[in-house]
Amino acid sequence: MPIKLLKLIAIMHVGAGLLLSALIFITSIHGFLLNLLYPNGSTNTEQIIFWISILGPTIASWGVLFYSAIASYEAHPSKQSFNFLVASVLIWAPIDSALCLYNGIYLGVIGNSFILILLLALLYRVKAESNPN
Repeated sequence: MPIKLLKLIAIMHVGAGLLLSALIFITSIHGFLLNLLYPNGSTNTEQIIFWISILGPTIASWGVLFYSAIASYEAHPSKQSFNFLVASVLIWAPIDSALCLYNGIYLGVIGNSFILILLLALLYRVKAESNPN
């Protein structure tokens, strides 16, 4: 079951990334999104929307790569591949959260914390079930 959840999270990253890519064209929600991220206001809203949108393909491709890594681990569990999966999560979450904190995007920190705990818990359950070195 945890392997299926990890794959689902990977697929959700692909979908979310593709949706973020389209954000630049959905002008009716720009104001809401910017108020959610920056409650004190921002002066360069077009650039913020652009950078959020351009992040979409990266998130989508990360989802594809994560799915591939999970499927590979499922087929051939090893200590090294498990460590790579954990490292990918531990590189992303603290740095992303620190950048969110620096910019006052507390919703990002909350989301990152939740996803970090979920991913690590699932990864360690998969490891326990596959029993690699």
